[in-house]
Amino acid sequence: MFRGIKNVKISNIIIFMGVFSILLTSIVGFLGFNNMQKINNNVKSMYNQNLMPISDIGGIKSEFLKIRLDATNAARSTSYSSEYASNIKNYDNSIKGYLKNFIGSGLDSNENASISSFNSNYEEYLNLWTELNSALKTGGKIAETKINRFAELGDIIDKSLTALRDYETKKAQVVMGSSDSIYSSSNKAFIIVLIFAIFISTFICAAVVKIIKSSSREIIENLESVANCDFTVKVDSTPKNEFGIMSSSLEKTIINISNMINDIRSKFDHIDSKSHDLASVAEEMTSSSANVSISIQETAKGTSEQSQNLLDINNAIDKFSHELDKVVESINSIDDNSKGITNLANNSGTNMETLLSSVDNLSSSFNEFITKISTLEQDVNRINEITDLINNIADQTNLLALNAAIEAQRAGESGRGFAVVAEEIRTLAEQSKTSSENIGILIKDIVNNMGNMLDSSNLMNKELDGQTNVINITITSFKNIIQKIGEVIPKIEVANMSAMNINEKKMSIVSSIESSSAVSQEIASASEEIAASAEEMSLSAKSVGETSETLSVMTKKMHEDLTKFKVIEA
Repeated sequence: MFRGIKNVKISNIIIFMGVFSILLTSIVGFLGFNNMQKINNNVKSMYNQNLMPISDIGGIKSEFLKIRLDATNAARSTSYSSEYASNIKNYDNSIKGYLKNFIGSGLDSNENASISSFNSNYEEYLNLWTELNSALKTGGKIAETKINRFAELGDIIDKSLTALRDYETKKAQVVMGSSDSIYSSSNKAFIIVLIFAIFISTFICAAVVKIIKSSSREIIENLESVANCDFTVKVDSTPKNEFGIMSSSLEKTIINISNMINDIRSKFDHIDSKSHDLASVAEEMTSSSANVSISIQETAKGTSEQSQNLLDINNAIDKFSHELDKVVESINSIDDNSKGITNLANNSGTNMETLLSSVDNLSSSFNEFITKISTLEQDVNRINEITDLINNIADQTNLLALNAAIEAQRAGESGRGFAVVAEEIRTLAEQSKTSSENIGILIKDIVNNMGNMLDSSNLMNKELDGQTNVINITITSFKNIIQKIGEVIPKIEVANMSAMNINEKKMSIVSSIESSSAVSQEIASASEEIAASAEEMSLSAKSVGETSETLSVMTKKMHEDLTKFKVIEA
């Protein structure tokens, strides 16, 4: 059986287990839901058709017992009380309510018969109570037979209610038995399904474990053989499951590696023979390149010395050329600066003469300004005298106004208008005096400022005189400078022409030396490159020889290592 399962893929077995689990879960769920629904329906039926009717019957029985007690108490009472009749009426209403609920729950034939018997007996009982209550109310007597019938009906009604309650209890027990039967059958079904699931799962798990163990053991043994360099192992790739696919891939890998090792062996043999040939060629190249290198090094040495001498000469001429360039530049700069100085001196002389004329004009303007300030001081003094006169007039006017006011008071009522005019005149006189005093203060400030201005003007006039003398001296100096510069400029021009001729000849010498030096440097560098190439060629030839020997040793070692592998011969 396990051999047949061995060809089944593990993924398919897992899918089957998943589908099988879903199927079993669905069956268990369906059975559970169906049986739980049946039990729920039985519980509802027990509640609506058994428990509630039993509760209604209990209520009817309890209310009827109260009626019997009140009726008995009313019959035994020495005096009539309407309270008993009222209570019995309320109990009767409660019984009718319970009876209505009981009938509404749905009745079978036995229940209908019991209810019909109860209704007839209960109606007769209430009628006897009505007669008894009327007799008690009027103080009359009731026949003994009716009293006995009243008690007999009470017992009959109580027994019928008890029998009806017992009947409902039996019905509830029947429903309870049905629920117990459903519960037992559900447990049996669950146990059967569980045992079946455990059996199938155990069988599948055992099959999967056996397949994995046997297949993995074979693959591990094959891998250990390959790890021990044995590629002649036989791999069983007949199974169709995942391990069979892995074994098939391993078989292909072993065959490919065996072919590669065989191919590498043959190539190593070829490489070994070629490495010996390469070693002999490298020895010949080494001897030839050594001779070439010696000859080229001697040639490069002589060329390098000649190039070095030309470079020294070139460097000396370069230094002389740089110094000469600096001299030429300096002479040109001096020539340009001297011409510029001449122009600046001429312009400065003209500007100094203009400045001297401006200073003279400024001096004459300051003299006129000082004269005007002196005249202004005299005018201010006159204004001061006028303000003093105004103050005196104001004092006199004030005195006259005071006298006029005194005279107006003496005149009495007729002099009142004159007193007002005198008061206004006195006010105007005081205001004039105040204004003149303010004017006097301002004039004093103006006089002080004018004095300061006169002092400053005198100082500035002295400074202008000094500046005029300095400017005259400067003008004379500029004229002498211009004369001397005019004598120097022709000499500078002659020196500049000579320096330019020397610079031109220097350039041709430097160009010739640079050309010779460049040729020598090129020859020297070419010789050095050839010598370096010869040395590198010699080193490369040695390296090739060494490499070929190393390669030969390595190929022999690799060939020996490859012989450790057991492969399928092609």
